[in-house]
Amino acid sequence: MSEKDGSLLYGFAHCQQSLHKCLMTRVGTRVLRRHYGCDVREFQDANADPATILRLYQAIACALDDPECGEPGFSLQRIDLTKATREGTFHFVLRGIFYPDGHLGDWSHGQERQFPLEVCYDRV
Repeated sequence: MSEKDGSLLYGFAHCQQSLHKCLMTRVGTRVLRRHYGCDVREFQDANADPATILRLYQAIACALDDPECGEPGFSLQRIDLTKATREGTFHFVLRGIFYPDGHLGDWSHGQERQFPLEVCYDRV
């Protein structure tokens, strides 16, 4: 179900929402699933040097590869940093294989897909 308008989501649209939710949820913020999420936002004010970018890649890959909390319908193959701003916003493109029935344990029909990801500071 779409978190934006309540409509039903199918296929890759559902997978994209799950990926976004997994990567934007801070570890430790879910009451019954404290280990769920990704700490990409902890790099918000860090220098955009190669070591920080590598740690960001690692955080993304670890969150999506988690067998309990990751996205079973998406196998991450590549992460590309497409833009980094002075304000601390990072733009990535995640490339991988989407398995429409991966949540059911069926990885026989894979499709190459990409998912844009923007990591930025929440200005509230």
